[in-house]
Amino acid sequence: MIKIEELEGVGKTTAEKLKKAGIETVNELAILRVEDLTSLDINHSHAEKIIENAKKIVNPRLIEHDIKKASKYLVYAFEQSEYYDEDNISESYDKWYSNVLKSNK
Repeated sequence: MIKIEELEGVGKTTAEKLKKAGIETVNELAILRVEDLTSLDINHSHAEKIIENAKKIVNPRLIEHDIKKASKYLVYAFEQSEYYDEDNISESYDKWYSNVLKSNK
């Protein structure tokens, strides 16, 4: 399996951001949306290229295995955001995700 650092377009800084968010495999990258990566402070065009490169090399049968793990980074990104409110998770998540979408337009 190809390491994230070996994927074209992923340098040391990007790899660190991905790993900090719990994204460790190219398969995990291949199932993400651009908005998911931009929420990690990766610019839009860079995120598009990374996901495109990941999709070019993954085995579709292996992706399903990584879906659950890849989604964990959303929890991490949300919990680290200014919108996180432990007493009102649902509403604060909606605000956070809405802001992520707005910032990527």
